Amino acid sequence: MADEEIRPAGAADVPAVADVIDAAFRPYIERIGRVPQPMEEIHPTAHGGGVGRRLLRFVDAHARALGLPEVRLYTNALMWENQKIYPRYGYELVERRVSGPYDRMHYRKRLL
Repeated sequence: MADEEIRPAGAADVPAVADVIDAAFRPYIERIGRVPQPMEEIHPTAHGGGVGRRLLRFVDAHARALGLPEVRLYTNALMWENQKIYPRYGYELVERRVSGPYDRMHYRKRLL
């Protein structure tokens, strides 16, 4: 997996992306009470393999290349697993915001 390129998904990737979304969100549906809003997800079989770390590094590098001062992301307040990961990679909690049925924790990482 470490040698695989990070690239935008194309039409041919739709079935694989749908599988990842289904597998990644399935455990959260009961906890949250609904399907989570779309966000970057990693298939559960890839957890612990460094894929998330690579994605976060990719995002940081891309944002720096664009000259952006920070990266922002959010996760559902009931996805506490994510809330443990982001601070390890330099993200700080900015605010908790409820929008309709979604309760989100918003994070940022300053790049400059």
